[in-house]
Amino acid sequence: MTDSQFLAGIFFADDDVIWATASVTDREFAYPGMVFRSNPDFINKSDPQKPPHAQRFPSNPNATDDVAEAVARLAESADISKIEAVTTASIGPFQDGISGLVAGGSIISGARLQKWSGFDLAGAVESEFAKYGNDHVIVRCLTDAEAMVLGEHYHFRQFRLRGHTHGSKAYREKEYKLGQDTVAYILLDSGVGGAVFQRNYFKRGEASLEIGHTVAYPPPGLEDKYPVANCGAHYLPCLEGTISLPALKEFWHLTAEDIRSLGSDSETLRWLSFYIAQAVHHMTLFFTPTVVLLGGRVVSNPHILEHTRTMYEDLMKNERGNQLYPDYKAQYDREEYIKLWSRPDAGVLGCLCWSFRSARHGKDGRKNVGYLAEVGW
Repeated sequence: MTDSQFLAGIFFADDDVIWATASVTDREFAYPGMVFRSNPDFINKSDPQKPPHAQRFPSNPNATDDVAEAVARLAESADISKIEAVTTASIGPFQDGISGLVAGGSIISGARLQKWSGFDLAGAVESEFAKYGNDHVIVRCLTDAEAMVLGEHYHFRQFRLRGHTHGSKAYREKEYKLGQDTVAYILLDSGVGGAVFQRNYFKRGEASLEIGHTVAYPPPGLEDKYPVANCGAHYLPCLEGTISLPALKEFWHLTAEDIRSLGSDSETLRWLSFYIAQAVHHMTLFFTPTVVLLGGRVVSNPHILEHTRTMYEDLMKNERGNQLYPDYKAQYDREEYIKLWSRPDAGVLGCLCWSFRSARHGKDGRKNVGYLAEVGW
């Protein structure tokens, strides 16, 4: 690892490709909760809402052209031979499961967008870098939700560094050490996905989380008022099959613009908020995070956050007073617990963060550190 690192990140969104470069100097901080005790400063002083040098271009019809154009633009803006690590983010999951974080990166066949189905993303990026004389670059691959949660976690941690209160009531009262927080992110757009960065590690097993395929269930007796649908990948109704943008258009004839224009008293908005609250409900029961962040065009309506918070409280309250079931509602300040994403380019910021971590460990990081440290921050 050199004193100054040259890093890159590429975020492949549905309609755009966002890319950024950064030159950072490693600095040490004495926070024991942080695995590597490093805090690269990726904040753009001229525009805090964007990482340094973040730029974008419209997506191409095929994945190969997206990768080629992104690397070409990197080469135009920086000395590409000096880039030590690049992290990409795209739809997933990857065929090789967790190894996309540390090696490899082929997207599964049958991915939601056909152009990515079976695509060897890591191999394509390595080949493009080699054309510019860089055959040593470390390539890592995240899902879009993982990159978003990592970028948000970085931003979230910056608040803690500056002494701001942020997160759940329990988090503020207990004053957890820096790095002991858990940030969950739910992406509601062309698909429904999620990721969790907990105590400086991605929470995942042999593959990325698939919260979008968890079962969607209507309130008892209100099945007609709160209809559900499946996504076609399995026979059960799921969140992605019910409230992703393609599902909203196919089954309920709603576009992203329609969602943005719904009034606060709209029954359709209440229906949509109920299933978003279910996604938060799943995240809470599985991971009890410090904060749950919502992002994507499905949550673009100005009233949807408040409706979701109300629906979430209804789902989580302990109606029967059974002491064996916690009163989760009492544990959280809902305004601080359920929030909208805070950074429009959090995904590419997350890519830069993972590039920083990857450059610290070298190309064969798994041999240099333990498994948990390898997938940690």
